[in-house]
This record gives sequence, C-alpha cells and structure tokens, in this order.
Amino acid sequence: ATAQVTVEPSVVPALPQTVITGAEKVNSGQTFDVTMGLSSVTQSVYQNMYAMDLTLHYDPANVKFDTVTSLRDGFNVIDQKETVPGQIRIVAASVGANQGVPAIGNMLNFKFTVKSDTKATDTTVSAGDVVIANGEGNELQINGVSHKLQISISVDKSDLNAAIASAQTKHDAAVEGNGHGLYAVGSKAQLQSTINEAQATAN
Repeated sequence: ATAQVTVEPSVVPALPQTVITGAEKVNSGQTFDVTMGLSSVTQSVYQNMYAMDLTLHYDPANVKFDTVTSLRDGFNVIDQKETVPGQIRIVAASVGANQGVPAIGNMLNFKFTVKSDTKATDTTVSAGDVVIANGEGNELQINGVSHKLQISISVDKSDLNAAIASAQTKHDAAVEGNGHGLYAVGSKAQLQSTINEAQATAN
C-alpha cells in the first residue's frame, strides 16, 4: 500500500505594523510631509479603531515640527504634547456619533520644516509606543517604525552661473595675437580651464 502525504507550510500572520511614507530627500529650509498609517491589523475586534496613542520622534537639531492633521473624517487629533525636545505624544480619537474608523491605511499627516542652518546629514522621523483601542476600550500594541531622510544644503548658484556665462562670452570674443589690443597667445586656454573648473563646481 502507498500513501501520499501533503505538507502545507504554516502561515504566520503578519504582525500589526506602523507605516511611515514621505520625502526621502529634502533641502535645508524646506517644508516636508510624512504620512503615518497602519497595516496588518487582522484581529477582527481591532479592525474598527476608536482611538490611537503614539509618540512621534524626530531630531530637533535638524528639523522643526509644525503640525499634525488627521487624514480620516471623524477621527480627530484631540491632544498633542511635547514630552521632551524631539518627542511629541499624540492622541487621536473618534468624535461625536462616529463609529470608529478602519484600522488600516493612512491615518495622520505630519508637517516639518528643515532648519535653515542644518548641515548636510541624515535624520529620521519615527513613531513609537503606538497603541490603538476598539469600542470596548481594549488596547492593541502596534510595532513602531522609522523613516530616514537625507538633508542637503540648498545653495543659491545664480551669481556663480552668471559669472561663468560672462567669462565664457568674453573668452569667445577674445582674440589672441601680438598686435595692439590682442590677448597674449595661450591666455584663452588658461581662461577656459578656469571656466571649466568653475562649471564643475556649479554642477
């Protein structure tokens, strides 16, 4: 007698997770947004969310926190408090007769401004201590997440580009030779070399 046995791999359900999306490269002085949401909240008793509590973390030496807004109708930010520099505790909840919101997808939008004196560096925005609650007041801990951003220095190159263009125009109009009013032989090549170096710096 023969028997065929089929072994199915066990499926491990994904853990509830916080998700942050947004800009990955920003310039000094620039305003930017990051969006926070939830994924993999599969337990039926928590799929309808009535409240959320989290702590937003960022580097106050590099960026300034501006605002937080809800992306769901009837689900409002009811409290925000800076516990220490770079950490803001945020509480959002359903208001009025609202019956909660689905605990999946984008929830909150955070607006920041990169400080104008920030040097080129990397920084992170993260959400931790994330807890959601259902209509019965039961709470579910959600895994936190970090979002990395690259900060570049914003430089005004208009004066440099204007100087390069002016020098190139003078170079192109110049005539080399030994006569009166002519430039020394070889001087145009030296000027062009300098213009090329300046262009490389601008690029």
